[in-house]
Amino acid sequence: MLRWRNLPEVRRWMYTDHEITEKEHDQWFESVLRDESRQYWVIMLDEQPVGVIGLNQGDSESAADERSFGVYIGESSARGSGAATSALTQVFAFAFSDPSVHRVSAEVLSANEAAIRAYARAGMVRSERPAQRTDAIVMLIDRATWTTKTSASLEAKV
Repeated sequence: MLRWRNLPEVRRWMYTDHEITEKEHDQWFESVLRDESRQYWVIMLDEQPVGVIGLNQGDSESAADERSFGVYIGESSARGSGAATSALTQVFAFAFSDPSVHRVSAEVLSANEAAIRAYARAGMVRSERPAQRTDAIVMLIDRATWTTKTSASLEAKV
């Protein structure tokens, strides 16, 4: 994970874009293990690890019905393969399996067109809500959209 996270092509899209030290990574990893409000998974493609996706609970009571995520594909050979979109679909299914969750969101740098396209393919839309940074946008999917999208997908397979 640390190797992937420090790749220039991954780092450039992160809010924290400096090269992460092993100590910083270890501290982050320990905090994730202790914090039940954050869950992380390794993204697999053809039985090989290619990236990471994480899901976080809202930071405040007003966001109790929302989860946020972060995702990156570290293996360059897997970029554009659909692995991120597939991982998003699985994370959305996991998040919406909790009846208290009504929205899943992500902040993404406005210039990260590949991520914005992947998020849109997974059913997300741009929100009018401001992001933490002026060079970023918020994308989200709500429960109703997710339910409609998954119902349509199931009907198409029948």
